[in-house]
Amino acid sequence: MILTGEYIKESVERKDIIIDPFDSKQLNPTSYDLRLGDQVVRYDYDYCLDVRKENETIDVKWDTDNTMLLLPGFGYLMHTMERFGSEKFVPVLDGKSSLGRLFIWIHVTAGFFDPGFIGHGTLEVVVLHPVRILKGMRFCQVRFHEMIGKVKLYNGHYKDKTSKGAVVSQSFKQIEEDR
Repeated sequence: MILTGEYIKESVERKDIIIDPFDSKQLNPTSYDLRLGDQVVRYDYDYCLDVRKENETIDVKWDTDNTMLLLPGFGYLMHTMERFGSEKFVPVLDGKSSLGRLFIWIHVTAGFFDPGFIGHGTLEVVVLHPVRILKGMRFCQVRFHEMIGKVKLYNGHYKDKTSKGAVVSQSFKQIEEDR
């Protein structure tokens, strides 16, 4: 089941869902709009990225008018302004249709958050055409699903201090653990 906007609001009030800061103007019928945070990075690579190591990144700066031109051919790691999550529900991040119509992909594959994750959502943003965006704009939306069965809370690599801001891939840690 997907929670309604009103039920999301009630769940925030009961602290079953964390959305911080929360503004009821950002509620939708079955989701909550999340705004674009201020940190943007992209990988600095000469030839290719490597899943076995922590790849170098470049901070991408906002223009003086708080806009940024996104270009095709790059992947941008961004984050939500709001911290969100739940131990009771499963958050799923989606793009907003208005931005999809500008051919902005909000996440490439990682829109699912395990129960127990609470933090900023990292966004893997790519564009088909050059597009100018605005810091703090409503950029994506989160919906919450009810779970059936015994819940095991998230205890992965994107937790606590590694769930703040735009977080780079931690694949190298999992590869080390699997050896």
